[in-house]
Amino acid sequence: MADVEHAPEYLVIGHITADVVADGTTPGGTALYAALTAARLGLRTAVVTSAPPAYLETLTPHLAGASTHVVEHQSAIIMANLRALLDGAGGNDLAIKNPEVLEQWHARYC
Repeated sequence: MADVEHAPEYLVIGHITADVVADGTTPGGTALYAALTAARLGLRTAVVTSAPPAYLETLTPHLAGASTHVVEHQSAIIMANLRALLDGAGGNDLAIKNPEVLEQWHARYC
């Protein structure tokens, strides 16, 4: 018989990304933010996602308050907000604000 009393009230199925930031990566993505919001609002929250074993360790503190089921995968989904690295001059005249960040990202992931 199902344990309805402990069943999640809010289930998130999706990727928790590795968001590129100035000093490396940090967990992010819609699945993470939705799960955190639901858990902080007091809902029993569960997350189903996929990630490489090494990345799982970085997710644990970010998913406090949510139960997780992780399917092991070779690599994490990497998300880079390149617009944040660009000067908002408009049009096609975009200049890199922090070219070293883009170069580090490119060297690591491309």
